[in-house]
Amino acid sequence: MRPSIDVVIPAYNHYALTNGCLEQLRRQSAPHRAIVVDDGSTDGTSALLRRDWPEVTAIELAANHGYTRAVNRGVAEASTSYC
Repeated sequence: MRPSIDVVIPAYNHYALTNGCLEQLRRQSAPHRAIVVDDGSTDGTSALLRRDWPEVTAIELAANHGYTRAVNRGVAEASTSYC
């Protein structure tokens, strides 16, 4: 079934929080796609996402631009009517 919801998750360092969020999202029954925007993390978040969550759409920004820009970048990647 095609995902009907895109979930945008901005991330900046603190991979454990992002991982926990993705674990909870995995338990949801509604079809969805997760889009994680790494907003210039310096703790290896992007590499860990690629290793642990290959099914997640991961966007890596070169520098920290803040929450709003990260979310907007994720929404721009969305392909559904709801995100």
